[in-house]
Amino acid sequence: MTDTNPSENAAQNWNEYMGEMNDAFINSLERNVEAQTAFVDSWMSAFDTSETDETAADGMEGYVGVYNAWMDAAQKQFERINDALEGEDVPVEEFRDIWLKAANDAFKEVTTTSEFASMTADSVENSMTYKQTVDEATEQTLSAFGLPTENDIQEVGKRLLEVERRQHDIERKLDQILDTIEGE
Repeated sequence: MTDTNPSENAAQNWNEYMGEMNDAFINSLERNVEAQTAFVDSWMSAFDTSETDETAADGMEGYVGVYNAWMDAAQKQFERINDALEGEDVPVEEFRDIWLKAANDAFKEVTTTSEFASMTADSVENSMTYKQTVDEATEQTLSAFGLPTENDIQEVGKRLLEVERRQHDIERKLDQILDTIEGE
C-alpha cells in the first residue's frame, strides 16, 4: 500500500499540467520573438538607403505598428490562457483568431507606409524593365526565324482596318451614285 492520498496525486498532476502549459507558452513566446526578429531583419535589409528620411521614418513607424500588433496578440493569448487555467471554457479557435487578426493588422501596418509604396513602385519598375527586355529579345528571335512579331501583327491589323475603312467609303459612294441614278 502507498502512503499517498488522492488529493496529493491531483495536486501533483495539476503541477505537472501547469508546468507543461508554462513550457508550451514560453516556447510559443520564444517562437514569436524569433519571428519578430526575423521580420525586423528582413524589413531593415529591405530599406533602400537612397530613400528620404521621411520615408524611412514612415517605414519604421510601420514596423513599430507591426511589433505592437504582435505584442498585443501575445498579451491577449496570455490573458486567454490564464482564463482557461481559471476554468473558463476557451475554444482553441480563439487562439488561432488572435494570431490571424494580428497577422492582418501587421500586414495593414506595413502596406500603408510610404516605404512599402516606394519598394513596391521600385519592384514594379524593375519588372516592367525586365518585361521590356524580354519582349525585345522575343521580337528579335522571332524576326531572326522569319516569324511574324507582335509589331508585324499590329501593322497588319492597322492595314486591315484601313482597307475596311476605304471599303465602307467606296460602298457609301456607290450607294449615293445608285440613289442618284434611281432618282432620275
